[in-house]
Amino acid sequence: GESRSWTEYWYAFQDTGGLGFANREAALSLVLVQDVLQLGVATTYPQQGTVAVALGEEQLYRQEVWISPESPHLHRLPLPRAGLTGSTVSLAFLGPNGEVVAQHEGDLPLP
Repeated sequence: GESRSWTEYWYAFQDTGGLGFANREAALSLVLVQDVLQLGVATTYPQQGTVAVALGEEQLYRQEVWISPESPHLHRLPLPRAGLTGSTVSLAFLGPNGEVVAQHEGDLPLP
C-alpha cells in the first residue's frame, strides 16, 4: 500500500478574525465585511516588519509594525470604492529587509 506523511505546526493566532494563510512564521487573516477589509497578522515570535495590503496593483495600506504572539496587528480598512467583485486583494507581512515572510491573496468577495 501507499503511505503518506506530513508535519503540522500549531500555534495561537488569537484575535485575528480567522485564518486565511499560515506558515511557521506568521498567520494572516483577510475578511471582507460589507465594504471594509478586516486584516490580522499574528507571528510565532516577536518580529518587526511591514504589513501591506494591495487591491490589484494599487497599494491601499502599508504600516511598519512590531508583532508578537501576544500582540497581533489588527486593522479595519475601508475599501476605496464599491463594485470590486473579482478584484484581487493581497495581504503581506514583510520582514525588516523587505522579504516576504507570509502572503495571502484572494478575489473579492472574500469568504
